[in-house]
This record gives sequence, C-alpha cells and structure tokens, in this order.
Amino acid sequence: VLAMLVKSFIRLLKQFALVMLLFPNMVLPAGSYDGVWLGDETLSIPLQGISETGQTVTIIYQDAPDSLWIVKQEFQNLENAIPLQLLKQDGRWVLPAPTVDTVFGYEVAISSLYFEFTSLTQLLGSYNLTYTVGSAPYSGSGALSHTKQSCATLPPSTQLVNLSGLEGSLRCYGFQLPSCTSLFRVTTRNGSGDVNLHAVYG
Repeated sequence: VLAMLVKSFIRLLKQFALVMLLFPNMVLPAGSYDGVWLGDETLSIPLQGISETGQTVTIIYQDAPDSLWIVKQEFQNLENAIPLQLLKQDGRWVLPAPTVDTVFGYEVAISSLYFEFTSLTQLLGSYNLTYTVGSAPYSGSGALSHTKQSCATLPPSTQLVNLSGLEGSLRCYGFQLPSCTSLFRVTTRNGSGDVNLHAVYG
C-alpha cells in the first residue's frame, strides 16, 4: 500500500498540465523567483526500501525579500491548497514550522524543508516528511533539482488552440489582472486525454 501511495505522489505529471499565473496590478515588483519550476524529484522511505524518482512541479511566489510561498502537489491537497511560506535564513529558504495536510486521503506531515537557488533559474531542495497510512507512520525524505520555466504573458480574452500535449508535458501562461477584477474564468473544451489546470495568483 505504501509503495503505491509513494508512486502516486511522485508521478505528478502523468497528465498534460496547463499552468496559469495571474499577475495583479500592484506596487510590489514581481519576485525574482516567481513562476513555475520543473525538474527531477526523488522521494525515499529507507525502512521500506522505497525510492521513486519523477518529474514534479513547484509553483513559487515571492512576496518580500525574505519571504516566498510555494505550492507542491507532493504534500498539499491542490483542491484547497494553502501555499507554504518559506523564510530566508543564512542564504537558504526554510519552512519556519512543521505543517500537516491531507493528500489523496492520507496525512502528510512535513517536519523540515529547505530551498536553495543556485541561480535565478536553478533550484535545489530537500525535505523530511511522514506519511500516515491507517495508524502507521512512515518517515521519508525528498530531494529535488528544478529549472524555472518560461511562461508567455497573454492579453485579455485570449483564445488558445491546439493545446494538446504529450503525457508529462507542461505549458505555462500568465495574465495581467487589473486590481478591480472580481471574476476571472478559464475554460477548456474538446481534445482528449487528461489535463490538470493549476492557477496561482501573485
């Protein structure tokens, strides 16, 4: 059961993923690390002999020089995800306190997490977490190496066509939203297969 759970966590891009970034008109400048990051990630649970590697996505929004927010499907329920805040300490970005969420019906507790940007386009990270399956806890660790993706900024009322993609592919688009915006809608239609749409406001 645990092996199946880990595989479901790590194989995140088995569907075509369409990522929308929504940029508000605001005084604060965009953060240096804002955007979508994609790359390899390895999740290991040594006591169970489990180690899985796959491509994963991290969405990042930096709101201050020493604060940024991330969304990751490995340990967050994206249907109601609250971004995790990381604070800058000694040149690295760290989770200030442990956090717990329920993903795919299982409790996932993150005890530690850090990110280090080796450049404006390269990210290294690691974390320690515990899955609870039934009443049994299983400790594990993860490591990732991600590259920042290029996202095209589109004008309002844009219609995109021919968006079909291969299994595991990703496309990213951004929209500039006026500060008075009360409704923003994205719709997809036609095509075949499965698509995951992730939108982040920042």
